[in-house]
Amino acid sequence: MSDQEQQALWFKIKDFELDDPESAYTFSDRLAHENGWSLQYALRAIDEYKNSYS
Repeated sequence: MSDQEQQALWFKIKDFELDDPESAYTFSDRLAHENGWSLQYALRAIDEYKNSYS
C-alpha cells in the first residue's frame, strides 16, 4: 500500500463516526456504561483507538 493510500485510509478511519446521532443509546454511551466510565473517558478511548492506526 502506498503512502498516499495509507493516508487516505487513515483519514477514513479518523472521520468514521461510531455513534448514530439518531440513536437514543449510542455506542459511546454503551461503552461508557458497560465499563463504568464517564462518557468523556469513553470518547477519549475511542479517539485513542483510532489514533493507534496512524
